[in-house]
Amino acid sequence: MDVTNIYPRSLNVLNELLFFQISPKPPMPLLIGSGILAFNAVMLLVWWVLFPEQVPSNGAQVFFIMLWLGAAWGIVSGESWIRVGIVAVLCIYVLGLMNQPSLIEGFSKINPSDHLSKLLALVAVVLFYEKSTRHWFKALRLEEQKP
Repeated sequence: MDVTNIYPRSLNVLNELLFFQISPKPPMPLLIGSGILAFNAVMLLVWWVLFPEQVPSNGAQVFFIMLWLGAAWGIVSGESWIRVGIVAVLCIYVLGLMNQPSLIEGFSKINPSDHLSKLLALVAVVLFYEKSTRHWFKALRLEEQKP
């Protein structure tokens, strides 16, 4: 009996991750980018604990912690659409800065951990669109289409 069709895809990926059997094997840029996103979540959590007065919105902080953790997991799971979602988040961040009365004022209102997390997310996105990573996502799509 083939058990791979019984469980949702994410559980199969968890099983493969635990036993290092992902096929095809994820490229190093993808793993580094995913690690950067996970680091973003940890950094935001630590900043929130150490400097709670500098976090203007607890809800937004929780949202971005969960967003970066979910994105890190999803990318390693082979969900290529997450790359586009991260680009959208970064574009909204830039638009929010440009919507301020002055760019300097916009930068000064945001705590350093948020700026750093967006910068690191940009680095991760570049890694997610690197050639070997694009080929990996394409190979996963082709593998899923096999009967």
